Amino acid sequence: MTDEFLETLAEGLKPKHTHVDPFKALKGISMEMVLKKLNEKTPSIYELLHHLVVWQDLTIEALQGHDVIWPDKGKDWPEENEIESDEWQELIQQFTKGLERAEIVAEMLESETKLPAWNDMPASNALRVLIQHNSYHMGQIVTMRRVLGIWPPEE
Repeated sequence: MTDEFLETLAEGLKPKHTHVDPFKALKGISMEMVLKKLNEKTPSIYELLHHLVVWQDLTIEALQGHDVIWPDKGKDWPEENEIESDEWQELIQQFTKGLERAEIVAEMLESETKLPAWNDMPASNALRVLIQHNSYHMGQIVTMRRVLGIWPPEE
């Protein structure tokens, strides 16, 4: 990353300032609560994290200049609200490793590099979208935890 704007932008990948620490947001949630829905229209914590991982991984691929097959509308959510404990832990690991990858990729970006996989969107815009998307859905996870009475997690 060669410019100050991208460096500042990439700070949004880290748990500081207004961004919730994703490690804290995902810590200590029982499987019952991971799969709990407030109503039929709201996603579960599992569904939110699955959606985050899909888009985070695709965005990182695009930022690296790779071809990306974007999912059809609605195909970025799991088909079933079911997951086993070990699969949940793997999903958390995939998300956190993706954050680490995003930081590494961000360090190598040039702001105005056009991303062919994303209609030539500048890399800085794509990174911003990734940060905003993660922040938005992490906020939803924290809100779900508050409503369910499991926020903040025990230290």
